Amino acid sequence: MIALTHNIGDTSNLRGWLETHVRNNLRPDVSNYAKGRLRVWLDDEPSLTADVRISQGLRIPAGIRLRLRDLIKWDFDYALVTYSGDSEAIGIKPHRDARFADYEAVGLNVNGTCRFDYWAGRLGFGKSPTETEYDPRYDAPTDSLNLVPGDVVKFNCKNLHSATPSKKRWNINFWRKAPKVRL
Repeated sequence: MIALTHNIGDTSNLRGWLETHVRNNLRPDVSNYAKGRLRVWLDDEPSLTADVRISQGLRIPAGIRLRLRDLIKWDFDYALVTYSGDSEAIGIKPHRDARFADYEAVGLNVNGTCRFDYWAGRLGFGKSPTETEYDPRYDAPTDSLNLVPGDVVKFNCKNLHSATPSKKRWNINFWRKAPKVRL
């Protein structure tokens, strides 16, 4: 399942906050799927390992967290800010999200554009009795969305998904904690 839920409109204030308060905290992404991308977790940082551990991310005021929730119209446990960098176009290759995340995820394209590709192996959120396995080396995406600044997309993050390379692109992804994960 994938859906472009809404566009938040003017993102200049959010982008300004990211540039002023978040940019200096960005670090190279540890994901093999997004080499060269920069990222920082807001508040809590879940590990990408099978044994999920939480470490401290960038602490943000409660009011900012509430504002993000209001913008995307969704309650979340984790938020990952990513930046594609200033000089080289960087995206993320097809992947499924790690064990810490429940099936449903939300992405907010703050600025820049990209094509969000998606392979709908599971047709809804959660475990599906009908699953189709796709290989992105051979199979075209079942869905592609051209994201513009302010777009909010909801998707099943256990399905393969990717974002095409772009420069100077800010994005925030949001997840809820997987119910089976013990911390």
